[in-house]
Amino acid sequence: MTTDPAIAELRRRVNAVCEDELAAFHHVPFAGHLSDPSAPLHGPYYIRHRIETVHRIRLTSRLDALALAAIVAEDYESARGWSRYLTDELHHDQLFLDDLAAMGCSSADALKTPPFASTVAMVDELIGAIDRVGGLAAVAYSLFVEWNSERGSAATVDRAEAHYGARAVVGARRHLGIDTDADHYELILGIAASLLAGRDVALLEGLLRRVGAHLRAYFCELHAATVMRQAA
Repeated sequence: MTTDPAIAELRRRVNAVCEDELAAFHHVPFAGHLSDPSAPLHGPYYIRHRIETVHRIRLTSRLDALALAAIVAEDYESARGWSRYLTDELHHDQLFLDDLAAMGCSSADALKTPPFASTVAMVDELIGAIDRVGGLAAVAYSLFVEWNSERGSAATVDRAEAHYGARAVVGARRHLGIDTDADHYELILGIAASLLAGRDVALLEGLLRRVGAHLRAYFCELHAATVMRQAA
C-alpha cells in the first residue's frame, strides 16, 4: 500500500463514498444475503447472480477497451497499468462459466439468459460518460467493484462452497486470488489518482455513486427474478 499523501487522501474519500453506498444497500431486498451466514444460501439467486457476473464482465470489456483508448491520450503510463488490468479481467468470464457448469448450468444456458436491464443501463451510461470525462468513467466502475470485492467476495464464495461443494467455486476462488495477488484495488486507485490530476475528486465521487445506484437496481431485479418469482 502506497504512502503517497495524495493517494492516501484519495483512498479516504473513496472509502467514505463506498461506505455510504454500502449502507444504502441495506434498503435493497435480500441485502447481504450472499455474504450473510445466518440463513441458507438461496440457490437460484446465487446462480442467476453468477450468470450476471459473466454478462457484466463481457459487457464491461467493451467499456474497458474504450477507456483504454481514452487513457492512452490522457496518461500513457496509466494506460500501461489499465491494459494489464483489463487483460486480466477479459478472461474472468470463463472462471465463472466453469463454476456455473459445476452447478448444473451450462455455458450455453448462461449466455442465452439476457442480462438485466440495470446492467445494460449501467454499461451504456458509463460508455457515454467516457466522451465527457474520459477513461475515469470506467476506472470508477472498477474501483467500486474491487473495493467491494475485497470486503465481501470471500464470504460469498465460502457460502457457495458450503452449498454446492468445492468444485463449484474453483473459478471464484481463482478470481479472488488474482485480485489479491495483483493488488488490483491499489492498481486502480493509482490510475484514478493519475487521471484526476488537476481535477476535482468530486468527479470520481459522483461516478462511484452512479455505479452504486445501478448495482442497487441490479440486486432489486435479481431478487424479483429469483426469490419473488419462486415465492409466487
